[in-house]
Amino acid sequence: MKKKILLITVPMSGYEKELLIALQKKGFDVDFFPEGSKINKRELNFFQRFYRGVNKDSYYVKKIENRIYKFFIDKLSKDYDYIFDFGGKTKVECLKQLKDKYNSQFIVYM
Repeated sequence: MKKKILLITVPMSGYEKELLIALQKKGFDVDFFPEGSKINKRELNFFQRFYRGVNKDSYYVKKIENRIYKFFIDKLSKDYDYIFDFGGKTKVECLKQLKDKYNSQFIVYM
């Protein structure tokens, strides 16, 4: 049975695709999760983007980000053997939610 990996990284001019292919060639079943490293502007409305630019450490912004992470994490597979953060860019809020949902080994490559 193939081991499952959740790969989290920012898009890097195709390098993330090469990494995904290399892990698949090693026999892993890989899911790519770029939303764990950065919330895209399209996920926020104008007011939320403005407020985030003014005070990104506010409770309101953290609450919005946590809701967005939960939405994307709920779409993921039921289980993973490894959660691989390539580049160490995963947001702490996202890592906390992943840790709560999965009993997986976490790997951070910086």
